[in-house]
Amino acid sequence: GTVSMADLKGKVVVVNFWATWCPPCLKEMPMLNELSATYKDQGVVMLGLSLDEEGLSVTEPFVKKLGITYDIVESDKKTYQAYGNILTIPHTFVIDRNGIVAKRLVNNQDRATFEAAIKAAL
Repeated sequence: GTVSMADLKGKVVVVNFWATWCPPCLKEMPMLNELSATYKDQGVVMLGLSLDEEGLSVTEPFVKKLGITYDIVESDKKTYQAYGNILTIPHTFVIDRNGIVAKRLVNNQDRATFEAAIKAAL
């Protein structure tokens, strides 16, 4: 299916661009999974946007292996260009309830940094 930001209005959305060939991405995904579980009842939605061109056939085994339960979707060129032409991953945007980018996090981050950004957007 398709995920639309308009459908997530009123929620805090954490958009994480990643790829299976990116070790720092795979390192932070379990932590993002924990944060998703912790904050989902407060209206936080975690979205992993894969930059793998091969699609779900490549990403699905990684998602299962890591035990990721938040939504993973395929990204296309139009999507990552809309976010400023993502050139470095992991690359994460924390979007507040009004649809405004509250925080942009580039490269691997620790839990405290993500949690502070999520709390500030709530």
